[in-house]
Amino acid sequence: MKRGLLVSVAVIVGWLLWLAVAVQPTAEEVIRQMLETYRNLKTYEEMATETHLVKQGEKEQTVTIAHRFAYKAPNNFYYDSQQQGQTVAVGVCDGKTLLFHFIPRNQGIKAEAPADMVGMEDLLERMNLRTQLDPLAFLVGDDPLAEGGKATIVKEDTVDGKPTYQVEVTNPERPKVTLWIGKTDRLLYKTQQVITGTARGQQVTITVTETHTGMKVNPELSETAFAYRLPQDATMETLNVLVGKPAPSFKLTDLDGREVELAKLKGKVVVINFWAFW
Repeated sequence: MKRGLLVSVAVIVGWLLWLAVAVQPTAEEVIRQMLETYRNLKTYEEMATETHLVKQGEKEQTVTIAHRFAYKAPNNFYYDSQQQGQTVAVGVCDGKTLLFHFIPRNQGIKAEAPADMVGMEDLLERMNLRTQLDPLAFLVGDDPLAEGGKATIVKEDTVDGKPTYQVEVTNPERPKVTLWIGKTDRLLYKTQQVITGTARGQQVTITVTETHTGMKVNPELSETAFAYRLPQDATMETLNVLVGKPAPSFKLTDLDGREVELAKLKGKVVVINFWAFW
């Protein structure tokens, strides 16, 4: 009787172990679920600490940057960068205007805000407001698995006591990066990537680590969270946003002498090729 009971217990334990392995998500599933978590948010806020450890020969230097990020769907956000307790850059969108302010030079750049975050990717690039792999990058459409990215779960780990999957992503278009993604909430807790190169005949290694804290999912955020006023003496550049807007109408004469009017081609695909001989 005891032997039969022991065998039954062993069988049950074996099945439980098998089920634990069977339900283990793949690295790609963990990343997809993380992206879906961020893109389904109504509101969100967090703090982040970004550390750059630079090694060149025997020299070593550390640069630390703090970030504050807040978001409200569909297109409101606030993102700043701070060094040594001083804010050095602010990117903000109040739903109507997208604004970037580089404070040390007192330079501002603004553009009409797209209707959603995904439409901001090109504008943020032009404003030099590209971030690391973080919630802002995910909201505007960045995908660690794009362009042939491959992911592997290295191990299960903890960050500030939170259980995470440590996921390594390799991509032919960008440096290898490691993501610590929450096991239960699928939020990003930490990233790390190592960039290598040479300078003055010496190997240079830059280890970039970003840790996310104080994450709040769908908190109450007022409109003032996305308000920012430039100093009156700031220089300002305005970016023209033409993608998605109607093209201005014009008339041309083709090689056969016939008049072509763009307005009469509405609903058709039009390819315009500008060329010249010198």
